[in-house]
Amino acid sequence: MNFKKKAFLLALAAFGFYFPATAQITNDSTVQLYGPETTRVLHEGRFFRGSYEAVTVDTSLTNFYSSFYWFSDTTFQQTLGNFGLATKPLLFQLPERIGVRLGRNAFDYYAYQPENLTYFDTRSPYTKLYYIQGSLGEGLFEGEFSRNIKPWWNAGIAYHRVTANKQIGAAQRKDSQVDHNGVKVYTHLQTTNNRYHLFAHYLHTNHEIVETGGVGLLETDTTAAVYFDFPSQNVNLTRATGRDIRHAFHIGQTYALFGEHLKLFYNFDERRQMNRFDDTGLAFDSVGGNQVVFFHPNKINYSASETHDRSIFSEFENTAGITGNQKHYYYTAYLKNRNAKVTGLTRETQRFNQTFIGGEAEGKVTERIKGAFKGEYKLTDEYFAQGELRFLFLGARQTRMQYAPTLMQQTYFGNHHNWQNNFENIALDRTAVWIEGKLWNNWLHLELANTALRNYVFYNQQQQPEQVSASQQFQTVTLNHRLAIGKLHWDNLAVYTNINKGDKIRMPEIIANTKLYYQGFIFKRALFGQIGVETTYRTGYSADAYSPSLQQFYLADAVNDPLYPKVESYPVVDVFLAADVKSLNIFLKLAHANEGLNGNGYFTTPYYPGMRRSFIFGVKWMFFD
Repeated sequence: MNFKKKAFLLALAAFGFYFPATAQITNDSTVQLYGPETTRVLHEGRFFRGSYEAVTVDTSLTNFYSSFYWFSDTTFQQTLGNFGLATKPLLFQLPERIGVRLGRNAFDYYAYQPENLTYFDTRSPYTKLYYIQGSLGEGLFEGEFSRNIKPWWNAGIAYHRVTANKQIGAAQRKDSQVDHNGVKVYTHLQTTNNRYHLFAHYLHTNHEIVETGGVGLLETDTTAAVYFDFPSQNVNLTRATGRDIRHAFHIGQTYALFGEHLKLFYNFDERRQMNRFDDTGLAFDSVGGNQVVFFHPNKINYSASETHDRSIFSEFENTAGITGNQKHYYYTAYLKNRNAKVTGLTRETQRFNQTFIGGEAEGKVTERIKGAFKGEYKLTDEYFAQGELRFLFLGARQTRMQYAPTLMQQTYFGNHHNWQNNFENIALDRTAVWIEGKLWNNWLHLELANTALRNYVFYNQQQQPEQVSASQQFQTVTLNHRLAIGKLHWDNLAVYTNINKGDKIRMPEIIANTKLYYQGFIFKRALFGQIGVETTYRTGYSADAYSPSLQQFYLADAVNDPLYPKVESYPVVDVFLAADVKSLNIFLKLAHANEGLNGNGYFTTPYYPGMRRSFIFGVKWMFFD
């Protein structure tokens, strides 16, 4: 056990013993049994909307063994083929907000996300230990402890760690590539009359990686087998590292002025993100008698021997408003101010002071018959507006946005890149309709959507931001289906994308995940478990390449480059066995079980091969006393 794990366990012990045992509910005449039903899960966003229903801790086995649910985002991701490396959503996603944005999101996948944070209301101390270990050196650990200090006051702490060994370019058998450490501290308190509530948390992430640049570039065309000579394959970068450090502090308060009809609220948020890239071994090639930079763009802005690029983004945000809800309506209106600054993208510090007004309204007859609208306007050039209608099994949503490109896209200065742009705002329209319902043993959600963007900004083949005035348009069909017949379960998620009118946005035509498993008691009802097969598939496409120095994905064209390793169609098959033993969940999985059956390997990103076959073990252990 290393020092960090020891320190965390000691912190948990100190946290548990410091607070008095009166936080537990005891009874001299009976024995109180604690479990998931006595540990209530709270989400701040739902709570502020007046949704107070009890949500218990998730103890189910479903998706426990699926890598889609090991990190903070459950969408399909384009990865660099290993735990902890840069990712981007495989499907286009709307910006999370308008206003100033840094635009460095390659490691969002692993960090604690404030919008997904859970709080607790416990009748007894709650502890969770979560551990996943793969035979190729990929690992994940999370320990969490929460308890009610008083019946009206809960506090908790968690520690998150992700590690991975190199899959390519390893100098030795256990050559570390990823070291991620995250901490969250949170609390929720309320007055005894339930009129005032406070949610607060602090999040810290320190994500360190060794950048390889992918497998070595080939000088002549050759068979793809050369790319899959694990793990001794030559790599493009041998002395490069990347780092992403984040801090986030939040306080959310609400006070019921006239019951649920009118509540006042105030939110304070402080965020900071530091990104850096270092390459202490710049290499050069001789081309036509001239020395050119190897791998990076052939540009030197401040040093021909070492690259040390860094940026620091920080912001303070204050939001105040009113909200209220009853059985048939919900509303909120607010005023927001955001102060931000960034250093390192240019030689000078940039500062921003932005003001927003926004709100949301919802009217409903029942949960299946309702309409809603929400919007936000940044004075005076950006906005977000969305309307939604649901009627029984039918639904429709219209979204309209006008938002600024990211700070990274507008201006940047590094050793191998520099630009100063004055791009126009991006306009987005998305229309979606869907049908959802249950029939016999089936549950189905089928959505059709059309997305159109004007003035879209992207990173081109030269790793430079570019704005295109022509409309980028694509259509998606999303199918989410579940079938249960007795103890046999079949879960499916598939997305078809028509991208013919959006040549600057690269997505696979088809992405699918299907899972077939048996669920029930085994060994004379002594053990509840699942056994099955999960397959993830995507069609081949001209996937975006990755720039380690920018920490950005950019367009790359397999058609015009014969040495470009195309990301081809490939299924990844996992075989799993999961079991539930009281408060202990365990799984065993053979990941990429089909390795070698349809090729030597596959690419997830150009020059980055996917993970080889790995045997993975996972355990989630929860204690409720």
